[in-house]
Amino acid sequence: MIKNILKGLSMCTMALLSASCLVRHQTPIVRAQEFQPQIDMPTSVVVCRSKQCAPAKLSSSKEYIYNSLAHMLEQNATETALVCQADPFTHTCTEDYLTLPITVGVTPAHMYISDVQIEDISIALKKQSIDLILNYGVSYNGQKPVCKPAKTLVYVKNAQNIIMEDAGYMCKMTTIGNTTIKTLFAVDYIDLDYGFIGGYYSIGLSGPAYGGRSGYMLFRLKNDAYPLSPDLILKEKPKKVKKKATEPAVQVLEQPVVFEGVPCDAQMYQCPPKELSAPAQTPIDTNNVPSTVEESTVMSVYETPSTQSEEGMPYNGVEVFPIYKKQK
Repeated sequence: MIKNILKGLSMCTMALLSASCLVRHQTPIVRAQEFQPQIDMPTSVVVCRSKQCAPAKLSSSKEYIYNSLAHMLEQNATETALVCQADPFTHTCTEDYLTLPITVGVTPAHMYISDVQIEDISIALKKQSIDLILNYGVSYNGQKPVCKPAKTLVYVKNAQNIIMEDAGYMCKMTTIGNTTIKTLFAVDYIDLDYGFIGGYYSIGLSGPAYGGRSGYMLFRLKNDAYPLSPDLILKEKPKKVKKKATEPAVQVLEQPVVFEGVPCDAQMYQCPPKELSAPAQTPIDTNNVPSTVEESTVMSVYETPSTQSEEGMPYNGVEVFPIYKKQK
């Protein structure tokens, strides 16, 4: 009888030891998930663009949401986004930070997250997710621990399922050991005009500091999803065309004013020119041309002209007659 009791106690002891070993060998991420409160996925995602908001299932496709989120995050690369506790119905901030009740060692404390810096963004080929490197601004009880950046994945499964989740990042919150912080963010609100991303969050801590909380928060990005206005983008300058020398413009003279009923001589302006008609020409009879009394003939450009009578006279031994000789 005693042997059976001792045997049963030994079996219970082994079972307790094995269970404790299993808990001890759990990864920090699994233990952080235990402190993460469970959240429900939003039933609808609202997308605002061009100053109008509508459910994504009615106005946007999965590809449009994915590309818009990728472009908005690229617009804010290396920038710091503000984080705030918000109202899920009005999408307005109720506090300028997130507050989580935690326990650091044996001391109760409050952890605050006020901002997050987007250190890097990458989009892999044939991959339906956006990879981010985020550096959360964590503080607790007036102290700011040293934290490693979080490798975060943004996954757009469909127009109603948009998740931002990290694998857990480490923070040195105590002198002994590191604390693992894991974040899950379910997006239900995207404002492309003003750079807002809202949704339900669940944050869990495990290690020397443990605790967690869930709620609704907003990311307030510095830049919106749209690039500069097309009118402000530097356009290619047109090539300069050499201008050809233009001829001087011909001055067009105004036609003179003519007053009706007033003769041209009495008017102040010159009368328009009249068309001249050529007189009728009669044929000339070259056989009946009267001869001149005296005509001159120049034999050389260096000699003086000589005069001659109608009957002719010798000139240097040559008898010269007039050009036209009168018939008798």
